[in-house]
Amino acid sequence: MNTHDGTQALPGCIRTFAYWDPRLLQARRLLNTQTGKYLDVVIDFIGNENLILGKDSIVAKRYRLQSANIAIDLWYSENMQWLALQTTTENGNQLRYQLEQPPV
Repeated sequence: MNTHDGTQALPGCIRTFAYWDPRLLQARRLLNTQTGKYLDVVIDFIGNENLILGKDSIVAKRYRLQSANIAIDLWYSENMQWLALQTTTENGNQLRYQLEQPPV
């Protein structure tokens, strides 16, 4: 892989921060496609909690993904469909993406 910082050899099968793919929860390293850096990550299961999507409250599995200067909370349904993401931006604002309605 070539970046502004030089060339780096990566293993054959790498994962990115593709939050909609729950297989990233097993990753120990992820490629940040915005910076080109291959980062060590720690992903922990936080627990089950109720999440409001539209007019419905559903039970969601919450995970926290952490790396150098990154902390992202992720929510998935019981069948591991991505539901929401929340993080704090560099300037301290909360950034949140979530489905408008529960999955069918």
